[in-house]
Amino acid sequence: MAEDRATTTAQRADQVGAELTETMARVDEAREQLAAARGQLASVTAERDAARADVEQANAHGEQRVADLRASYDRQVDQLRGERDNAAADAREERQRAENERHRADRAEAQFGTTAAGEGGESPATTTRSRRRRAGGGQDQS
Repeated sequence: MAEDRATTTAQRADQVGAELTETMARVDEAREQLAAARGQLASVTAERDAARADVEQANAHGEQRVADLRASYDRQVDQLRGERDNAAADAREERQRAENERHRADRAEAQFGTTAAGEGGESPATTTRSRRRRAGGGQDQS
């Protein structure tokens, strides 16, 4: 019986030793897998950080580009508005000059017509209107 017990104990010790060896091998394999996973995690983290830096740089570049374009377009709009305002002012001046010339011509014609009215019988206003009608294609331009 003591021999059976010793045999059983020896078998159990061998079995526990085999299980311990197997468990140690699994632990070593798990450690290797953990080290590989940590290496992959470090690589992925580095790639992620680099991608974030690229995105931040692209965003900064894009924002600067937008700001530059906005400033350029604002300058162009201001320049075009100035040109438009100058053209409108020139047109107003030209209209005013033409209007002044018309008034001067009407006054001169009225003065001339006053002396000639006694001879021709037409009033200066009638003479001016009829000339304008003939010059403007039949439309009264006064």
